[in-house]
Amino acid sequence: MIQNTTKLILGIIIISITVNVYWFSVVIPEQFSLPIDYSRSTEFFGRDRIVDEYGGEFLEESKHKRNSIERVVQHDENILNIKAEIVSKHTIDDKVVFNAFDTYQVDRISKKHIGSDLYYAFPANVEKTSYDFLHPVIHRPTTMQYVSTETIEDLEVYLFECKPSINDNSAAFPQFEGRTIFVEYSCSLWIEPVTGKLINMEIGWDNYFVIEDQRVHATQLGGSSASEIFVFDAVKLAKYQLQILDIYQKIVPLIFVIITGLMVLIVTFIDRMNVATRKKIETELEIHKQTNEFTNMISHELKTPLTPIKGYCEMLIEPNLLGPLSKDQEDAVIKIKKESSHLLNLIEKILLVRKMETNLFDIIPSEVFVDELVSEICGKYSKELSDKKIDLEINGLEHTKIKIDAGLIEQVFSNILNNAIDFVPQKDGKIQIQTRVSSDQITFSISNNGPEIPQKELENLFKKFYQLDTSLTRPHEGSGLGLAICKGVVESHGGKIWAESDPYKTTFTFTIPRE
Repeated sequence: MIQNTTKLILGIIIISITVNVYWFSVVIPEQFSLPIDYSRSTEFFGRDRIVDEYGGEFLEESKHKRNSIERVVQHDENILNIKAEIVSKHTIDDKVVFNAFDTYQVDRISKKHIGSDLYYAFPANVEKTSYDFLHPVIHRPTTMQYVSTETIEDLEVYLFECKPSINDNSAAFPQFEGRTIFVEYSCSLWIEPVTGKLINMEIGWDNYFVIEDQRVHATQLGGSSASEIFVFDAVKLAKYQLQILDIYQKIVPLIFVIITGLMVLIVTFIDRMNVATRKKIETELEIHKQTNEFTNMISHELKTPLTPIKGYCEMLIEPNLLGPLSKDQEDAVIKIKKESSHLLNLIEKILLVRKMETNLFDIIPSEVFVDELVSEICGKYSKELSDKKIDLEINGLEHTKIKIDAGLIEQVFSNILNNAIDFVPQKDGKIQIQTRVSSDQITFSISNNGPEIPQKELENLFKKFYQLDTSLTRPHEGSGLGLAICKGVVESHGGKIWAESDPYKTTFTFTIPRE
């Protein structure tokens, strides 16, 4: 028995070491790699002057908006084909003054160009040294030199500047076809050193006509910097990623050690127990196994700790279990429970969105009646609507069968209804649900008399993490994932979803094919 116990303990230790090696050699490095669905949109604002003819004088200085869009168009294991396009337009007449695009092959682990030592993006754990770069915003190979350490919104960043370089930029000016145009670039990058994430960027350029390798006339002179929104979002994301990495590098390994220690202790304890109590020990071992699986879920999903938190809150609230609480204590526990539920819901949403993105999202269809489905969903909101004095009107219900995943479609209704309840006026709030049945599809429309949504914002509503109001003092809570989930669910059923808004009402409409 002692020999078997020793083998078992040795096996536990080997497994623990293997898991730790995998965690530190695969899982954590993956957090620093470019994802296979990598995409980034960077918005710049700046000023420049340009000539309208060869040898002409600079026109009046103009403001411009410059967009850099990068996205993976194809990937093969760790090799990403990234398409990058940069478009610069005047802010007044929207006239294109610069347009360049290219495709790059990048190793997503090293973040280097295939077949080259040039970096496409900064690696993790950035050093205070120089890096050779080729990035679409900078256009040409350049060396980024460390300059100083600074802070942006309490986030430590490294400032890098590129060595001045001169390159042929004729292709970017089709209006001067046949002329040779060179460009001198200057650039500054602010990089979060742990993750290597870009936080801010400023670039400058001086384009000029060249004859026989000599500068003869100016072409364009200007510069631009990343928008405040981009910097704000980049800082926010970098801080969030640093927190996640802290969990991955410190808390999760500690959990592994605790699990290993617990397993060794339990195995030793079982070995010292007599035959009469072995059945009880086996039961405890089964409980520990379940606890072990539960802890593994914590390390991989980062959500399960919320379940015991909520459970203990319920026990504390119930005076017959652990004794009565004071009013302040009970209010505090209720708030903890509420916030735990909110966080758990947020994690569930993030995981669901991630499944949609990685094509791991499955629907389980079944036949339901439209009128019964809508009535059941609305019934769950009857008390809340009554308490808030919101008028709910349902029209067009028919006793018609439809084949859907009822649970997922209920999420669509719930997300839209929750938004409607949040945004309708406190007095005279009104929500309308309209169904229309045709030969090939069923259309659901949910309207509310809340504030108008600007037309330019409507198409962004279904993007991940998008919110009309991103201020920290916004009156309505939300993760910006609800409508993204609605879009994924509806499209997984072969339908479409969109929003319309005017000063009198806002309507969300989605369609579901009947077959």
